Amino acid sequence: MICKPASLMSNTVVITGASKGFGRAVAKAFARCLDGSIHFVLSGRSQPELSTLLTELTDKSEPSRNISSEIIIGDVSQPHELTNLAERLFKKDSLLRVGATTETNIYFVNNAGSLGPLTNVGNSAQSAMEITNVINTNITSCFFLTSHFVKRY
Repeated sequence: MICKPASLMSNTVVITGASKGFGRAVAKAFARCLDGSIHFVLSGRSQPELSTLLTELTDKSEPSRNISSEIIIGDVSQPHELTNLAERLFKKDSLLRVGATTETNIYFVNNAGSLGPLTNVGNSAQSAMEITNVINTNITSCFFLTSHFVKRY
């Protein structure tokens, strides 16, 4: 990520799959690179790892920075959870509260994903359930959450 000031506007950053890997690194990059207030809405399956990330984001901020956050636990591989997860991720009061008197930039990083069990094709057949889980995680949830985000904003 190239660090350029986004202005002194308020910023809301919604990240799925924020507890590990790329999602975690993206959260840290936003905290480092954005000017102004930042409200993080961090989603993932691991409450402890998301809590640790929140501490890291707020501990490293300058005293003059206004960084707030919330954690939303959810599993994008479960289609029956997606509607509820979308409602919790994209609440207007969460996304727009950072700077009620200024405009708010809203960033959505739809990062949650999984390759499932990594095996060589032919060496170990994946079950239909494993394949369905990979499709739900990487395709269904991506389309569903992005659709809900676009409808609202």
